[in-house]
Amino acid sequence: MPTYGQWLLASDECAAYGYHHDALQLLQSRAPGRWSLKSPHHGLALDALLARYPDARIIVTHRDPVPVIGSLCSLVRSLSGTFSDADHRAYIASHWLEVAETIVTRTADARAERPEAAFMDVAYDRLVGAPLDVVRAIYTFDDMELTPDVESRMEAYLAENAQGKHGRHAYDLAEFGLHADEIRERFPDESLSHP
Repeated sequence: MPTYGQWLLASDECAAYGYHHDALQLLQSRAPGRWSLKSPHHGLALDALLARYPDARIIVTHRDPVPVIGSLCSLVRSLSGTFSDADHRAYIASHWLEVAETIVTRTADARAERPEAAFMDVAYDRLVGAPLDVVRAIYTFDDMELTPDVESRMEAYLAENAQGKHGRHAYDLAEFGLHADEIRERFPDESLSHP
């Protein structure tokens, strides 16, 4: 829905993060501990997130934007195809390229405006190539202890669940009218970052 997409990009999400906070408190009342929240959407409103959670520790992943945009457009097409058989590929390409660019810009802006905030950068290639090294670094960054038992369970999980175990997500930029050079022009540092 184009009008909703534009409205959401222009929205002040402080009230939404207030509700988010209340919902997490309710959930945490029966399951105390730390929360680990993963969503690129947070990059659209890091100012609101940090206003509500000033002690948040944010991990920002960096990845080649070409496969990210192709995969994102393919995912959105699949999800929207659940509810409609209309061809929305042109809108998906235009809108989600804008959303991805906005996430990158707003993430950079939030970091510049809040130098006291805790950010950690993770290269996707390193995450895939040396996942336990990245996890160890995240535990250090977050001041948590990585016990031998937890590390052993992570090693077992990785051994049993190699990337591509259930197949690979195939997509083609051309089916969305996109070209790699156009994407690289929009993301000149050649890494798409999101929290």
